[in-house]
Amino acid sequence: IGKNLQLPSASKGESAVKTTVVRVERSKFFVNDKAVSESALERTLVQLQKSLSKVSSPVADSLVIVADRELDYGKLNPLIVLGSRAGFNQFKFAVIRDQTK
Repeated sequence: IGKNLQLPSASKGESAVKTTVVRVERSKFFVNDKAVSESALERTLVQLQKSLSKVSSPVADSLVIVADRELDYGKLNPLIVLGSRAGFNQFKFAVIRDQTK
């Protein structure tokens, strides 16, 4: 998780598993911690999806999105569309589990 990100909280969630992670920080994209330009995002996701499908990973179709809780999530729609076109069909958002609920 980026230093400057405050994740949203949730009362329910699943433990993290090794999968493809896209972090959005200050309008920049990081795929598995590597900076990727917006124009190269789809190509990068397609390449990752192809390599994951070759090893028949159980999380090959899952994409975890890490974004600040203050980010307008409507701005994540292009990322979801690109991920879908790349072959990902499960989209999960990283959250902090709210222990008070």
